[in-house]
Amino acid sequence: MTIAIATLTREFNYNGMRLPDPGPAFTPDQVRDLYSAQYPELTTATVDGPEYAGEVASVNYPGLKRLSRKLIADKIR
Repeated sequence: MTIAIATLTREFNYNGMRLPDPGPAFTPDQVRDLYSAQYPELTTATVDGPEYAGEVASVNYPGLKRLSRKLIADKIR
């Protein structure tokens, strides 16, 4: 019996977007911190995962649900 070695591909998901993996040297927390410059709401996001499916390790950053402008206006009144 032979053993096959497979490399896991990491994917990072935030708010319906798949963010490119900056490299295996980065931990999921460091990836979150890196992308927080582009997506400031990630600064308070938690790391969910990784979840494994085949050769893919998916890490999710649950996003905040944005309130509609009408709902915000109603809350201000």
